[in-house]
Amino acid sequence: MEIPILRLPTPNERSVIVLVSNIAGAQTNPLNEQWTDIFMTSGFIDPLTIDMTLDVFFAAWLMMLKDEDFSDGISEPASSEMH
Repeated sequence: MEIPILRLPTPNERSVIVLVSNIAGAQTNPLNEQWTDIFMTSGFIDPLTIDMTLDVFFAAWLMMLKDEDFSDGISEPASSEMH
């Protein structure tokens, strides 16, 4: 069984482990362009700051997302939902 997680470096030379499906988005840190702030769907109020550029993080995140199953979130609209 593979668990879709990422281990990411933090600016203080530690690491954080996140569940890929809980990542809502990311942006370049406003104080340091070499860092990325990651926003989570649950568990964290403030963004997590990691020690990698947005482009490098995006490549890692995208690689993990390709193995995710999104079938639960995709469905045909019911006739009552169509106007």
